[in-house]
Amino acid sequence: MWILGIAAFLLYHFMGYFLFRRAVRRFSRPVEDERTLAIWNAVRREMHVVRPIQLLSCKKVQSPMMTGFFHPVLLLPDTDYSDTGLHMILKHELVHYKRGDIWYKLLMICANAVHWFNPLVYLVVTASNQDLEMSSDSAVIQNADAVFRKRYSEAILAAVRRGEASDSLFHLFFLGGG
Repeated sequence: MWILGIAAFLLYHFMGYFLFRRAVRRFSRPVEDERTLAIWNAVRREMHVVRPIQLLSCKKVQSPMMTGFFHPVLLLPDTDYSDTGLHMILKHELVHYKRGDIWYKLLMICANAVHWFNPLVYLVVTASNQDLEMSSDSAVIQNADAVFRKRYSEAILAAVRRGEASDSLFHLFFLGGG
């Protein structure tokens, strides 16, 4: 029974992930806006990210997010962001990428699968996902001045007001919550 529970848990989560990826590919297009690409390239240089990461605009996502284990993709919703806001969002997502947070989330899902019957493990996974987001926020504002910290906080509050949230497990996104 325990092994069947593990298999069902993993099947449920991985099928959800792959169905999400397929839907995203269907409703996504490469970002071609010069301003966005310039900010993207500047943030990549600033964070010393040399590996190519696909930047897509997607109608199916409500919040910016990084997804993909072997072929990372950064998804942006069809929303206009200020230059500063976009810079913050991209930096936040690249912090997740550089730290390999998606692999950590996979580890947490596997631990949850092994202990699928234990409600405390679900709480630990939720807390760990929130910690990933807060840690990423801390990395973005580390060594930043008060003005940047204030703008970053305002960007997060604006995202909360817009209702940008997701419950998917295998992405990392600006607002958190998943």
